[in-house]
Amino acid sequence: MYEERNRERYEYNAAKTDTLNAVAVLGSVTAQDIARFTYRTEKAASMSLLRYHRHGLLSRRTLTGRIKVYELTDRGRSRLEWLNSTE
Repeated sequence: MYEERNRERYEYNAAKTDTLNAVAVLGSVTAQDIARFTYRTEKAASMSLLRYHRHGLLSRRTLTGRIKVYELTDRGRSRLEWLNSTE
């Protein structure tokens, strides 16, 4: 049970690290950009970006229509530094 929970936590943090690293490298990104960069579906990328936006790690603005653009916040940079230091 404990090992399974640690594995799930590791996978969650690995996905967060991948996504935040992609935003740091690319700058302003859409869900489609993240999906291509991290090899996830666009829906999965969109949901993770929304979650990280709600946690204050990313800022979000509307580009056109329903397309959202995300950028790393100061809190997101701090979290990314912490995640990269714990690997």
